[in-house]
Amino acid sequence: FKDYDFEGSGMSVLLDILAYNTHYNAFYMNMIANEMFLDSANLRSSVVSLAKHLNYTPRSITSAQARVSITLRPNDNAASAVIEKNTPFSSNVDGNVYNFVTDRAYGATITNGVFYYPDVTLVEGVPYTFRFVKDASIPNQRFLLPSPRVDTSALTVRVQKSVANTLLNNYILADNLLEIKNNTNVYFLQEVENQQFELKFGDGVIGTALVDGNMVIIDYLISDGPAANGALTFAPSIPLAGYPVNNTTVTTLVSAAGGLDAETTDEIRFAAPKNFQMQKRAVTAADYVLSVTEQYSNADSVTVWGGEDNIPPQYGKVFVSIKPVLGFVITDEAKALVLQDIIHKINMVSIIPEFIDPDYTFVNVNCVVKYNPTNTFKTEGDIANAAYTAIVNYASTNLDKFDLELRYSKLLSANQ
Repeated sequence: FKDYDFEGSGMSVLLDILAYNTHYNAFYMNMIANEMFLDSANLRSSVVSLAKHLNYTPRSITSAQARVSITLRPNDNAASAVIEKNTPFSSNVDGNVYNFVTDRAYGATITNGVFYYPDVTLVEGVPYTFRFVKDASIPNQRFLLPSPRVDTSALTVRVQKSVANTLLNNYILADNLLEIKNNTNVYFLQEVENQQFELKFGDGVIGTALVDGNMVIIDYLISDGPAANGALTFAPSIPLAGYPVNNTTVTTLVSAAGGLDAETTDEIRFAAPKNFQMQKRAVTAADYVLSVTEQYSNADSVTVWGGEDNIPPQYGKVFVSIKPVLGFVITDEAKALVLQDIIHKINMVSIIPEFIDPDYTFVNVNCVVKYNPTNTFKTEGDIANAAYTAIVNYASTNLDKFDLELRYSKLLSANQ
């Protein structure tokens, strides 16, 4: 190494290698550091793992739901007819056929020999059943749902004593550790690799522990998410209660809505700390917004304000307004459902919640587009379509939620 002052010297090569190694390690450590924090993590697996520390489970894909009434005219003197759970119906949306199933078994109201089912909920998806057998010889045995398109809100989990012993116990999703004892039949849910979900069971201290030979039976739906939103007409795919399809009339009460894609990385990043702050109780307006948005799938946008901010003030109240995914207002039945299943579980005793239907302001855009025909190969129709698409995209991104404003300068600079 005595000759070091020229480009190809051994010393120069070693310095280049050390400099490259240092730079590589600095970049590597910077990437690792980024993945350690919720605000800077890029990988979904990192964001999901960090959200787990905040007791937050990402939302899976969610099935659209519709409500129908069914009239069945039997061709005999049958005394009863039950429509079983997962009875299939079909519906067409934009030329695509989607499968819907009943969410539970329904009994009929009989009038003059006609079977009437006044309110039946149909859930989009294809039903499947998956079975695991607990095997103590397998270290760290996992119970993975087989597809990222499983709607976890529609899971039914049962545990059979063994293959030979058919005694079944129903298990529910754990949502409050304070209510779980060592013999409480609960399961836990977490997102893992490839956006799949994994079921975990208790250890005998927190929840009932599985024993060798137990069979875990999982009923689930493979969903198409928001694609089935808007389904309006439904037809049974098989004879209902054993009677021909021609004897059946299906009337839509509420068209399909509420289908959602799985939560994105940015949505998880936003919701996880808010969920941790809320701690399963509603004290601030943001607590109500987060809880309703997470648990009511037909909510496209939610705004909440306290009675002290109302005009005129109404102290002791909280006002909730929901913009639905489809339509302009939610039904009275949906409001009652949100109150009973979501708000009343987290609401402070002294506060009275009240729904206010949203008011809509519609903007008519009168647009003049100028262009130089020598600088483009597009036709006048192509440019008009591009301008229209840019306006629609701007509206859906910047205007279709509460607390957003129309800014003229941003509209002018919008791209398709």
